[in-house]
Amino acid sequence: MKFELTISLQNLDQILDKLNKAPEVLKSELNEAIKKSIKAVWTEAWERTPWRTGLLRGTYKSWYDENRLIGLLAPTREYALLQHERTDFRHPKGGEAKYLANAIKAREEEIKRNFGQAIDNTLNKMEWQ
Repeated sequence: MKFELTISLQNLDQILDKLNKAPEVLKSELNEAIKKSIKAVWTEAWERTPWRTGLLRGTYKSWYDENRLIGLLAPTREYALLQHERTDFRHPKGGEAKYLANAIKAREEEIKRNFGQAIDNTLNKMEWQ
């Protein structure tokens, strides 16, 4: 005995078109999440960055590679790494060691929300009328 079932999908062309666009939409949304997350970490890190003259706080630079979905944030002063890693330094005018790592930890939930929102936005944009 042989059973045969034929399924006809309405709007198949539209469905396939949207599925083909999904990677492009997702990439755009993820890039937005990267930028939002770097801005959040930057804001937090700036407050935590040790300062005596304010020069270190003023040297943060961000960089993005939207094709590879990469973002970077770093202070550019030559002593930035030393200030970050040396836990024995005192900071009488404010700031702390591990200022960048601590900023990431402090904003971890916000970063997770940014990337979750990117996925949600992508899925919402894939809906068809």
